[in-house]
Amino acid sequence: MNEKKQTMILLTTLFLMVSMLILYPVLKISLNNNNEDKIKNNVINIISEVNNYYKENTIFNEEYQVFTIMNYNIVEEGLVINEKLPKDGYIYINKEGKVQIVANDGEYCIIKKYNDEDITITNDKKCKIINSVKLGNINIAVSDDNNDGLYKVNDYYVYRGYDPNNYIEINNILFRIVKIDNSKNITIISNNKLIDKSWDTINNNYSLTRESNIGYYLNNNEDLKSLRTYENFVENEYYSYMYEDHNFDNNENYFQFGSVVSLININDYINASLDTSCKKDSFRNDLCGNGNWLKTDYDYFSIDKSSDSVYSISSDGKIYESETNIELGIRPIFTLKSNLVFYGDGTKENPYKIKEK
Repeated sequence: MNEKKQTMILLTTLFLMVSMLILYPVLKISLNNNNEDKIKNNVINIISEVNNYYKENTIFNEEYQVFTIMNYNIVEEGLVINEKLPKDGYIYINKEGKVQIVANDGEYCIIKKYNDEDITITNDKKCKIINSVKLGNINIAVSDDNNDGLYKVNDYYVYRGYDPNNYIEINNILFRIVKIDNSKNITIISNNKLIDKSWDTINNNYSLTRESNIGYYLNNNEDLKSLRTYENFVENEYYSYMYEDHNFDNNENYFQFGSVVSLININDYINASLDTSCKKDSFRNDLCGNGNWLKTDYDYFSIDKSSDSVYSISSDGKIYESETNIELGIRPIFTLKSNLVFYGDGTKENPYKIKEK
């Protein structure tokens, strides 16, 4: 092969390589546009099927319904979609029948808002999916942005923040929702203290037994009778933890008892704070009061104890040890059934209420 032919081959190869470099972005954009068009058409067809579902199920007890997409399938029963679904995400239907979709198709982020006709498709594998959890019949969005709201902790959900919308009214008494467990049972606490009372002045008992002053009050007081016998409260297994050296991560020692009414755990108080430093150094540190709706303008008892005292929560947000003979605020907690129907929006002005049968 002569030198002239070698030069021609080299120039031809270089020309092809340069052409590919120039054409590749154009081809990639064209392929992406085709993929995005296909996804948009799929979403349009999905919305059409959701609209048909709404027409056949026009009575909603909640502000909106949510259906979970997981591994290309709808998790909940009721909504049947024949069109190809995204990999993961959520489909929301509000009372007016408007549809919102937030989903991830593995490579693309798909967003269709209630009041927006446009469908946004972005090449974002880390698409933020809005999670939600059911409070009875009402779906509540789960937060992750360090603002007031409901947060996932391990296998349950807790309310955090200065004043989240977790108000609920029972028997004309205002409560607030502490957490929703993995069985969707709802733990609530009285919004205000019901009384100031000593823990136990006679037996020096640090456990919440029926023989202690506070145990007797919670289980026998006439003012609480209507709540103890309320049909939508359930007897729950409450745990009174004993923490050594103020280590609130170590809760191996505890006293368990079944009751309709109890007091709050220290860890529930810690989890209600937006301040992530709270967990690391909780004892006698006012960090736990930062962004914590469970902080009040008075001191109150928790259910937990050390070896020789009871843990309490101070008006400045600190966790401290208190003697059994002093009087502190009592804020009872109860557990609601998981299958209740609610109305309201959780604000103080319009708290959740149970729709009686």
